[in-house]
Amino acid sequence: ESDYYATELRYQQEIDASKNAQSLSTPVNLEQNEKGVIVHFPDEMKNKKLEGTILFYCAYDRKSDRQFQIQPDSDGKQLIPATELPSGHFFVKINWKDADTKYYMEKQLSVL
Repeated sequence: ESDYYATELRYQQEIDASKNAQSLSTPVNLEQNEKGVIVHFPDEMKNKKLEGTILFYCAYDRKSDRQFQIQPDSDGKQLIPATELPSGHFFVKINWKDADTKYYMEKQLSVL
């Protein structure tokens, strides 16, 4: 890559953000029901102003990719409505920050 330095820097930032996410009391949890996918943030993220994105990345069909702004309720939950998500297998990539601390996690999810 011609911009290997910038790529390496982004990769290191992702590693650091992943370590921050792993240090939380519980991991971000994904729950699927008839209403959609509920993203559960850890207890220490409740009632905080979080900024970031939730990306549903479909490796085999980029038209199925969906991205949402993080907007959890006071209980630290965010519903991604079923009407907003096509069926398929996704890598859910969550990037967020609380004040100056950045977090990143990835999970696999099959949306029914």
